[in-house]
Amino acid sequence: MSIFDTGSERCLAAALCCAAIFAFPILSSAAEPDPPPSADVAAKPEIDDEIVVSAGLVPLERAQVGSSVTVLTAEDLERHRLATVADALRLVPGLEVSRTGGPGQLTSLFIRGGSSSQALVLVDGVRLNSATTGAVDFAALSTDGLERIEVLRGPQSTLYGSEAMAGVVSLVTRRGDSGLALGAMVEVGEEDHRRVRLRAAGGDDSFGWNVVGGLLETEDTFAADPGAGNPEPDAWENLSAVASFDRTWSNGRGQLDGALRFVDSDTQIDGFSFGLGPVDDLDASTAREAWIASFGVEVPVSRTWRQSARFGWVQDDLEGRDPGNPFGDFTIESRRIEASTQADLDLGVHRLSFGGGLEQREGASVGNFDEDVEIVSVFVQDAWSLGQRSTVSLGARYDDHEQFGDETTVRATLAVGFGRGGRVHASWGTGFKAPTFNDLYFPFFSNPDLLAETSTAWDLGVEQRLADDRLTLGVTVFDSEFEDLIAFDFVTFLPQNISEATSEGVEATLAWSGERVDARATWTWNETEDETTGEQLARRPERRATLDVGLRVNDRLRLAAAAYAVADRIDSDGSTLDDAERLDLTAELAIGEHLRPYLRLLNVFDDDTSEVSGYGTRGRAGVAGLSASW
Repeated sequence: MSIFDTGSERCLAAALCCAAIFAFPILSSAAEPDPPPSADVAAKPEIDDEIVVSAGLVPLERAQVGSSVTVLTAEDLERHRLATVADALRLVPGLEVSRTGGPGQLTSLFIRGGSSSQALVLVDGVRLNSATTGAVDFAALSTDGLERIEVLRGPQSTLYGSEAMAGVVSLVTRRGDSGLALGAMVEVGEEDHRRVRLRAAGGDDSFGWNVVGGLLETEDTFAADPGAGNPEPDAWENLSAVASFDRTWSNGRGQLDGALRFVDSDTQIDGFSFGLGPVDDLDASTAREAWIASFGVEVPVSRTWRQSARFGWVQDDLEGRDPGNPFGDFTIESRRIEASTQADLDLGVHRLSFGGGLEQREGASVGNFDEDVEIVSVFVQDAWSLGQRSTVSLGARYDDHEQFGDETTVRATLAVGFGRGGRVHASWGTGFKAPTFNDLYFPFFSNPDLLAETSTAWDLGVEQRLADDRLTLGVTVFDSEFEDLIAFDFVTFLPQNISEATSEGVEATLAWSGERVDARATWTWNETEDETTGEQLARRPERRATLDVGLRVNDRLRLAAAAYAVADRIDSDGSTLDDAERLDLTAELAIGEHLRPYLRLLNVFDDDTSEVSGYGTRGRAGVAGLSASW
């Protein structure tokens, strides 16, 4: 079925109709000033002022970025009251989010055809990817305390080393506010949905602090598909806490910052029966506890030399318990400790950055292995200006992995402005992913002689801004080749570097930013192929469309619609997955200066299409909430 047929067309058409209906009061009434943002919402930057942190070794204005990048601000997250990072990423072109059931179940991310372990996830510059699997389970990763999410597509190993093979997702924690700001939010809904969030922040011109705590619970959602005879619901409880601070001096040229994030998540899961697939398990569950700490300092040595250093630590423990199944108990521990330093030299039209880092990875599957490795890296990048609107960068990185050896990656980007509001951006680079601890050490299913997986990719895009920069049109073509992929070899009965894959496609974006309406529509075509089997890569849809609309009807009423649709995809067993579509609607009303009640209708069309064969999907649900700020 085409992505623009029947249900999918209905989903996007309905969202557009909603946008038209919502916009009617705007067209028929005089302009009124918008209310000030709440304590939970950061002001949206102007396009020309938007700074992208993850796309280079130094912060860059978006017009200077040669790579394909999407930035989601705190305002974007709050417009739809998005609780998890995974839900936010569903609106980004070139990405696919796949969840094995309802909220809290295993959630994977795929960028431009890359696997879930080929996408690096950073939290305040600290690597989150598991040492044992190489991937990130997005299920328990909440939006609480986030200032922005940056998504960088294409290989970025020259900037970040291993795992940054298909792209990077960078989460940035919000810092303090001037004075004192307090915020609270509570919401309840169908499927026994409950969510609470509290925030306090303060500071002055040189110091800021921020503390956020959140609790999210659901009870009547499902892991195994209830339509296949699995009626038992699976509850989820997710607690998160975030604390951050920042200190500046020398007119902002010196900076000290730190952040600590804690996650405590309990999820009821289901079992798997060969020949049947996912089946109800009445007493199986997992418990995750994670700590993520980041600490950085940046010092101006001279007018042309800045020196920075960063330290990061991640501890992620996952326990599985299944009293009725002796093979269902497990404990998986993953820890990363990393330190890096970087020098930035301003040499006129050139900005030279170089430095190095040390990372220690520790991983254990209790009863199977307990190992650690060290990775030493050095890197250099030269970014220079070719006039007022053009920027070129060239970079290289060398990583020495204690187990498999060394890997050198390179990267080049170009951003050129033309005409009035036009821009061409291009990038080319190589990437790699180190073998995971499961690949290297798991008894009877591992190979200590494995090499790194590698990729080579390029993209080329054009962007045009019109209507006084309110309208932005962009199209990007991309092509990626993945080599030395690790797969099971039926000759040696061990994992080997024997697979190859390709991914090519087009990403298109149409965005409008006005006084009353903010809207963004994206369309992605992505053709992937496993070169060994000739088949499409699993869970990477060939076509994907999204729509994100926010409307400020007047100074009190705000409405929002978010929709996505996917088509032409298969699962890991080769079975065809049905096309899917989803539409969410949100309405928010300001009462006075402090209160904002809101209503949400999730999955308006009650689409029950599985994202993974045999697993359920959250159905239509209503949610009511109230946020307050002082």
